[in-house]
Amino acid sequence: MNKFRSTILLGALLACAPSFAQTTNGTFFSSVTDYFSSFNTNNDQTFAQSHGKLFTGVASIQGGAVSLANVVGLTYDIYKPTNSSVSISIGSETLNSGIAGTLVSQEIGPELNFIIHDVELTAFAHAGYDFTADKQKPQVDPYFGAFGLRITKALTTHTYAGTELAVIVPQNAQRITAIAGFTF
Repeated sequence: MNKFRSTILLGALLACAPSFAQTTNGTFFSSVTDYFSSFNTNNDQTFAQSHGKLFTGVASIQGGAVSLANVVGLTYDIYKPTNSSVSISIGSETLNSGIAGTLVSQEIGPELNFIIHDVELTAFAHAGYDFTADKQKPQVDPYFGAFGLRITKALTTHTYAGTELAVIVPQNAQRITAIAGFTF
């Protein structure tokens, strides 16, 4: 449970770091809500003009074989109409345990992105393979589906930070990920 709380705190700190420098009064919660509800129009083009994103982060997995994992992700837009705030992309995420580079899982799938100024909301449905599944037990299926939401906020014209929430089925696991990355 301490790893879970640490992951949530890390994600919140990454997403809110710029607002702490501007906020002298107020609570942590008001800083978070102010940060995500205010828009920096200087960074409006961070997600709108990019073709893809590369990110890394840390994931807390509740109900999984591994409780904490490193994440590397890549998304690439396959359909993005001009002057539209909606795009469709293909995303991939690789999770490893951080211990001798042991792979936890690999997933890939479609993503639907909504851009609001310097914030991007992504809904995704990934199909994946769990490398930690015990091959000795035939009832354990290594294939899974990951369904979730990712919210990211532009920090500069090519960098961003955010968080991701996902449900893993049929393992009945939940994943909370704090991420930081760049657009290309």
